[in-house]
Amino acid sequence: MDPNSDDLLYLLHGAQWLLAELLRNVSGLTMYEAGQRINPVKAPVGGQVEDLAGRRLVLLNDLEAPEEILILLHSQYGTIVSRSDIFKSLNRRAQKQIRNTLRSSGIEK
Repeated sequence: MDPNSDDLLYLLHGAQWLLAELLRNVSGLTMYEAGQRINPVKAPVGGQVEDLAGRRLVLLNDLEAPEEILILLHSQYGTIVSRSDIFKSLNRRAQKQIRNTLRSSGIEK
């Protein structure tokens, strides 16, 4: 039997469930509390980025600029992301902060 995308998706969800159960048992938290902490771990990065009319918004809170840029770029893996698209997606941050982050990471010179 050749694996297809449905088989791979089934395996992914099974692995996520197993990881969630292990973390819940080790932590000693209630199922609800553990679920709240595990959900961000289980979600693929692409699911944490929303596309709103050409502007990609990272849905995770309390991220530093380098982390947010990394998640944004990872969500578009395989395609070229222009500098202007990065600025458009992170327009709630100061442009200077984004520019400094891109320079310090070696993405922009």
